[in-house]
Amino acid sequence: MPRIETQGLSEDYRTATGSYDALDRGDVTSAELLNILRLVAPLTAPDGSDDCPPSVNTMLIKGHFSCFHGDGGIIRCLDSRQEKMTPEEALKIITREVSIEEFDISKGFKPRGNNIVRFGLFLVVAAVITAVIASV
Repeated sequence: MPRIETQGLSEDYRTATGSYDALDRGDVTSAELLNILRLVAPLTAPDGSDDCPPSVNTMLIKGHFSCFHGDGGIIRCLDSRQEKMTPEEALKIITREVSIEEFDISKGFKPRGNNIVRFGLFLVVAAVITAVIASV
């Protein structure tokens, strides 16, 4: 059972409050979570740039919370390249039936490259070019 916390939501999940205060909702069953996601999907953050969107947060990777928030009929997950998903798709990700990467690939997105490796390669190439220029 996934453990969730929420932000920007009332106790009954039916109203967007805009609050950034995290509420620990504990462990929930898949059926309960799907119901929560269905309640959250149609909500939007209250007017105001500083308001927290109605969010269901869960730890998919140790030490990293993934945020699934309602946005006028869909669920958004900023960890996904697709971002937009149905409550049912979000449930599959949260319950680890499908990884975010697998979900993205199923929507036509290529897997993300390892930016750290790319940056390291860039530094090596830059160092070689600098050395070549310095030796001339």
